[in-house]
Amino acid sequence: MPTLPLLRDPQPQVARRIEKGLVALREKRDADRHGDRLALSQIGKCARNLWAAVNRIPEDEPLPPHVLGIFEHGNAIEAHVARLLGIGGYIVRTTDWRTGEQFRVSDFDNRVSGRTDGEITDGEKPDMLLEIKSANARQFAVLRGCGVAAWKPEYVDQVQMYMGYTGLDTCLFVVFNKNDFVLENERWTPDSIYAERIRFDKGRFDELREKAGAIVDSLVLLDRPAAATSQFCKFCKYCNRNAWCWRVTTGVSFDA
Repeated sequence: MPTLPLLRDPQPQVARRIEKGLVALREKRDADRHGDRLALSQIGKCARNLWAAVNRIPEDEPLPPHVLGIFEHGNAIEAHVARLLGIGGYIVRTTDWRTGEQFRVSDFDNRVSGRTDGEITDGEKPDMLLEIKSANARQFAVLRGCGVAAWKPEYVDQVQMYMGYTGLDTCLFVVFNKNDFVLENERWTPDSIYAERIRFDKGRFDELREKAGAIVDSLVLLDRPAAATSQFCKFCKYCNRNAWCWRVTTGVSFDA
């Protein structure tokens, strides 16, 4: 029998190039997001951490490439959920027809800004803000048991700001179970999606707007919030600037 040619031709450089591309993309996004600007998607987080981001203080450690890949996975899920909502009869707009890009809101001379996932319309005018998230199976189960406000209150703060700036009084908040992210329709079930309406709270919006203004206007490091009781408390344990925030000389004053 004649010897068949070897057809296998692995290309490991493809994965390496994607890894480098994800790192470069993350660096660009960090520069855009933290370039003296407060991202509204982060407004529910610790004000001291956000002040550090606005003032270009780096995180303790850069995110590894596999985590960056998870973020891109989340972007793909957002597009998938928007498509599913369309199949369900909702009229979804994910881009601003005037710019061709995501809907954008800003305040404080553009030092505070954010991009929304889109809006649900009645065919003519916007009816509801749309916010799409994803969660692994364990977190998704927690969410279904308690609702968004108890699960991730920072997400509620995020959409309060978006509603305040867009003038919309309702947000359709949709979370997709990322463990069920398969495109074959026969494998998708309604249990993959959790949806909840969040109403606009003017009082909370005013509080958060005041917080945002304090962050971008302050020339000095903000105090730790009351919930930050130690470097290893629940509030601080997983912070991406934990080491920086709790080092001995940070936030300490000395007598003259």
